[in-house]
Amino acid sequence: AALEALIRGRLVVAREAGGETAYEVAHEALIQGWDTLRGWLSTDSDKQKTRARVEAAAAEWVRLGRARDLLWSERQLAEANAVDEGELLPREAEFLSSSRRVARRRRVARVAAIALIPAVVALTAGGLKVKAKMDLDAVVEGHAIQSVAAAAEGFRLKSEADEQRRRAFDLFDGAGAGSAEEAPARLKEAERLWEAALDAARQADAALADASQSLEAGLKLDPSRTALRDRVGDLHMERIELAERFHASERKSDLEKRLHLFDDDGRRRRQLAEAPQLWIETHPGGAAVSLERYADDHGVRRLEPLGALGVTPIQGAELSRGPGSYLITLKAPGHELVRAPLALDRGEHARLSLDLPAEGSVPPGFAYIPPGRFLFGSPDIEGLRRGMLNTTPQRPVFTRAYLIGRFEVTFGDWITFLVDLPPGERALRTPQTRSHAWGVELSELSGGGFRLTLVLNGERIEAREGELVRIPARDRRALQDWRRFPVSAISADDAEAYMAWLDRTGRVPRARLCDEREWERAARGADDRGFPHGDRLEPDDANFDETYGRVSLAFGPDEVGSHPASESPFGVLDMTGNVYEWTRSALLPGAVILRGGAWYYDQISNRLTNRTAAEPMTRDLRTGVRVCADVAPG
Repeated sequence: AALEALIRGRLVVAREAGGETAYEVAHEALIQGWDTLRGWLSTDSDKQKTRARVEAAAAEWVRLGRARDLLWSERQLAEANAVDEGELLPREAEFLSSSRRVARRRRVARVAAIALIPAVVALTAGGLKVKAKMDLDAVVEGHAIQSVAAAAEGFRLKSEADEQRRRAFDLFDGAGAGSAEEAPARLKEAERLWEAALDAARQADAALADASQSLEAGLKLDPSRTALRDRVGDLHMERIELAERFHASERKSDLEKRLHLFDDDGRRRRQLAEAPQLWIETHPGGAAVSLERYADDHGVRRLEPLGALGVTPIQGAELSRGPGSYLITLKAPGHELVRAPLALDRGEHARLSLDLPAEGSVPPGFAYIPPGRFLFGSPDIEGLRRGMLNTTPQRPVFTRAYLIGRFEVTFGDWITFLVDLPPGERALRTPQTRSHAWGVELSELSGGGFRLTLVLNGERIEAREGELVRIPARDRRALQDWRRFPVSAISADDAEAYMAWLDRTGRVPRARLCDEREWERAARGADDRGFPHGDRLEPDDANFDETYGRVSLAFGPDEVGSHPASESPFGVLDMTGNVYEWTRSALLPGAVILRGGAWYYDQISNRLTNRTAAEPMTRDLRTGVRVCADVAPG
């Protein structure tokens, strides 16, 4: 076939020679077609070489057990395409067939791999994301586990603080009930327990704060963890409760402000504002009841009328304004009006059972204080509470019903007492102090009547009955009726004698010195205010050192009732300033204590919680008294 092709291409000529056909290269072909021939020859040579490689590769492939890695690649197979497979031995043909089959598979695999790249990338990314989430979960869970231990310690310490607090309060409340010899030891142990309670409370709050911070750290990493947020909210509520019990008002306020961050459904905030409920029973029934609420007005606690509650008995009246300080006013025909301040906790169910005094049974100038609960003592820091105010930690205390004078006992009242005494006792009970700089003296005149002498920083001021006193450096209240000044320069023994006289003469049956708890309740109502009208004392709200600018010749007493701005919730006046008042100590049996501050002293000394110790026989121009009395039985 090749020879025929050469003849047709006129590269070879055929001729007869000796009866046989002879073939010769045509001369013109050599001249004109050498390149073509050379190409044919070259191509044939390449095929031979390729076939030789195929043969060698096939032989090696068979020798090594048809190993797959010896099969040809697609590039090698492309070269083998030039070989006529009909010229190949079966072994070489099998080799090439196997190579092409494997090459096809590899090509399909590559195409599939390329198609799978996006899926692989996605799967890889997903895997990384899953791993990252697992890592995040592990870190968040670590914070949560850490918080559990801190919270458990906080709860333990909180329980310990509550127990120490309870024991301390029991001792404070019982200190005045034992013997005078036992009382100091009781008070010392009460203070020790209270200090331990405060320490446990501080540690409890710190542990609960650590637990909260651990959970908040987890929330920063994964804000979607609602369970963690709920637990932080619960811890905030525990800390708020702790702050309430231990008078940490600033911390309580801060926690309440942050609570909304961890209270998605508002449940805890609703709990803080849960309305108290009120049950009121009176004897007799049918008393009309009105309700008012105290609201802070720049340090002054002002009443906001809330309307009528109805008539007694009242069953479960819900106070929708929530926890706080309230004033209940009750009035029944033929009976005295009764004022009952209440400090109500969130969700509290308060029950009042009140006997309404018959009309006319409360002497003029007196306030009726119904039985009830109030906050006694100071919520101030320990250094101020113990070092300056000399009082107990603030806690709820209950008093029975009693009467208290709306005004301090005046010089006019005292003169009435003196003139009813025998001459010897009259001289003994006549007010006087002996001092060149500051003093007071009441003198009986030979012609009848009395004269008051005041010594104010060396300045001597005198006035007879019917004459007004002029206090030199004052720009207001300079002229006053000294008979309406609070009596001063009397001892506790003098005050007790006066109470016995009031009772004996029937002027005020069952008159006596006020117990200091009674005094404090009449002054502050039921809540934690520092002054009778709130927590701020302006210069003219009462008679204290700022009232007349701290000018030496302006110091001195005022007529009782001159400062109505500081009226107490029960309508009692001058419970802050003017003169100190003798009371019976609630902490030391048989002892007396001064309450209320005086015109010469600063705001701290005039706070309702301040207790000033004094010897019973002390006489001072800044010390007087107020009358209390038991309510008639039945």
